[in-house]
Amino acid sequence: KEKIKLNLILKSHSKFAKSANSELIKIPFPLFEPKNVSMLLIVANSKLEDVKKHVDKNSIVGLGEIIGLNQFRKERIAFFNSFDKIMFDEKIEKFVVKRLQKLHNIEIRKIKLQNVERMGLKIETFRDNVTMKSNKNWRNIDIGTLQMDKEKIIKNINKGMPQIVSHIPKKWKNIQSIYIKTDESLAFLIYGSIEQENDLLAREKRLQDDNGEPSAKKMKLPNKEKNLIVCDSVQNASNNLKKDENDLRDSKKMKLKSLKVQLKRLAQ
Repeated sequence: KEKIKLNLILKSHSKFAKSANSELIKIPFPLFEPKNVSMLLIVANSKLEDVKKHVDKNSIVGLGEIIGLNQFRKERIAFFNSFDKIMFDEKIEKFVVKRLQKLHNIEIRKIKLQNVERMGLKIETFRDNVTMKSNKNWRNIDIGTLQMDKEKIIKNINKGMPQIVSHIPKKWKNIQSIYIKTDESLAFLIYGSIEQENDLLAREKRLQDDNGEPSAKKMKLPNKEKNLIVCDSVQNASNNLKKDENDLRDSKKMKLKSLKVQLKRLAQ
């Protein structure tokens, strides 16, 4: 299933320490059925036997494989890329972080395994929610799939945004813009800061002046406290990212072409 992502561009570069771990964002509608999720758990060699015994007694849907550090060091990148989500015991973070940072499009999170009996709940929470990938000036979150109803995508966004913003320095004031997109589609702007809108208006005014036409009237901006204007609704963005069942039966190339055409029509 092709994922729908939220991309947040920040105004200022925040101090950022690279980590294999990501912030957990809880959403009401999981992207996938638990049985369709493939997860890997990496633990210390000393805990491997106890963890496997617990999982044998208490089946955890979605947990595909458990490995120790010894096997972790032997496996190739292709092995890790075969999973949707990867968890690791925080006690072994320094041994796995560099290698896990090289993985793309895979959700990664560290968990505490001090109490093996509570391990199942932590894994299920990670399985049914999403994480926020971070860099100096952007944040990226998988918020839905093309197969989901648009109402569910919107509810995931509404529920997830307060949590996302809480992890950003200076909160809403530091958000330049928010885009919604898939891995291979164009990015569609759904929110932009007042400063960004002013830049667009100024650019439009300059073009009109160059053409000898009347300048655009100055736009009356909303309360600066919010520091945001709605460039378009999530509903419209979701409509253009959504595919009907017939499209889903087509080849990936045809689906992508159809998606780009829809986005171009909306932009006109």
